[in-house]
Amino acid sequence: MAFTDPPYGVAYTGGIQFTGKDTGIAIFNNREMIENDDVDLYQDVIEILAQKIDGACYIWFSDSNLLSLYSAAKKFGDIHALILWVKNGGYSAMNANYKQKHEPCLYWKPKNTTLKFIGATTETTIWEINKDGKNKLHPTQKPVELAYKAITNHDVQTVLDLFGGSGSWEKLTGLTAELVEG
Repeated sequence: MAFTDPPYGVAYTGGIQFTGKDTGIAIFNNREMIENDDVDLYQDVIEILAQKIDGACYIWFSDSNLLSLYSAAKKFGDIHALILWVKNGGYSAMNANYKQKHEPCLYWKPKNTTLKFIGATTETTIWEINKDGKNKLHPTQKPVELAYKAITNHDVQTVLDLFGGSGSWEKLTGLTAELVEG
């Protein structure tokens, strides 16, 4: 299976800068948009997952990339659900008319594969998991509980994450992690 959080293709400047009081690492982001780079990225990610994964894939993305991700996902497999993580804390886009309180995740599988779902039959597509108070490791880090919930709902031994960060969920699940970080 795969659980991955590719770059969202959103141009922003920001990040976290720690003073001498903190023991964390400094992260700076200054990403200029390249026209259609998000389309190519999602096409590439989906194509790689379709070749390498036998089963469920959870792919986090920005609402602004919905069409490019869905287009690639339909080409190489079957879309099973759109999961929404309700962050319960922290909002972005300060000048937006509506503050986004969620983040979407595509639950998908490559063609001719099996999901191996062993989760409860009462699972829903709305995941209310509190956002970490501070993003000390990455400006858009997600709670480990998101990965844990997705991964433990499937009968798998290995999980691929193409944008893996620290792989902290590996310790919780006891599974083998195959991580790639750019």
